Amino acid sequence: MDLIDSGKIHVAIISYGRPKSVKTLDVFPFATIWVCESQEADYRSSYGSSVRSIPDELDGSCARKRNAVLDLCPSPWILMLDDDVTRVSLYEGGEKYDLSPSDLRLWICHCFQLAEELGVHLWGVRTHDDPLYYQTYTPFSLLKPIYGPLYGHLSHSLRFDEEIRTMDDIAMWLLQIYTYRRTLRFNKVVLAHHQAIIEKGDANVEGGIDKTLALARADHLRMVSQFGPAIFRDPIRAGRYGAINSTVIPGQ
Repeated sequence: MDLIDSGKIHVAIISYGRPKSVKTLDVFPFATIWVCESQEADYRSSYGSSVRSIPDELDGSCARKRNAVLDLCPSPWILMLDDDVTRVSLYEGGEKYDLSPSDLRLWICHCFQLAEELGVHLWGVRTHDDPLYYQTYTPFSLLKPIYGPLYGHLSHSLRFDEEIRTMDDIAMWLLQIYTYRRTLRFNKVVLAHHQAIIEKGDANVEGGIDKTLALARADHLRMVSQFGPAIFRDPIRAGRYGAINSTVIPGQ
């Protein structure tokens, strides 16, 4: 019995409005899909017992849903995934290998155990599928940004900022860095996912791209007010928001 079967690790897929197209379950067939209570029946018609509901009053934005999973899940270690993950791959010796579900089970357990040994409370992977990002001699990083399509949470009391609508994953990473001084990113592993372009609004943002960009600007300003302007490079580049400045080490 591995750590997933024993219940120490729970693999959670965060989903909304996609009762017939949760791509991540094909990659992680042992995962549980977390949905709002009002959509549970629609999801169960496609995915049966793989579905777990969140009370509607606790659901809402991505941040609210993620917080609900952290609060309701009894497992101390939670792997949180978006619902549009299509592949997880490993770079080794200059070659790229796709990980099978059985490979992923072993890999997830290894990642959580290494994170515990290193004293971190959040781990993740790269999201850029480009060999140039593969760092041959740096298999992992403790201060590089981690993004939300795949987040491994070890027991902690931190929660996603529910005032942030479009960049809650970045805000969580910054909060982890400022609180625990480190996170863990596996540079040899890359995740592929379909992040749809918002044209007419989605589950979290109504009003289309212009509304989404306005919210992103507001999120940027909120994070700057919390963590300081040095966390971003070129904060008003192209009239939007700057790239995360991963060279900034809090408190130094």
